[in-house]
Amino acid sequence: PPDPTVPPPTESLLHAELEQKIEEALADLPENQRTAILLCRQGDWSYEEIAAVLGCSLSATKSLIFRARETLKRRLKPYLKTGEWNP
Repeated sequence: PPDPTVPPPTESLLHAELEQKIEEALADLPENQRTAILLCRQGDWSYEEIAAVLGCSLSATKSLIFRARETLKRRLKPYLKTGEWNP
């Protein structure tokens, strides 16, 4: 019997494809949006810290992150079950 702790090969392939699509979508973002979203999501930085690094206002930083999320949602929705952004 298959090991229940090991995902089936098709699930692993789908996960790898999704990872590739995420990387492609991130690469296509404008540099300031990509930097802002990566610092927010992976670096766990505050909006204030991101604004300081990017040299822009807090409202501009929030706008960059919002636009990046919207673009990523639109690009990745076909690959996700719900299409919802789950931070």
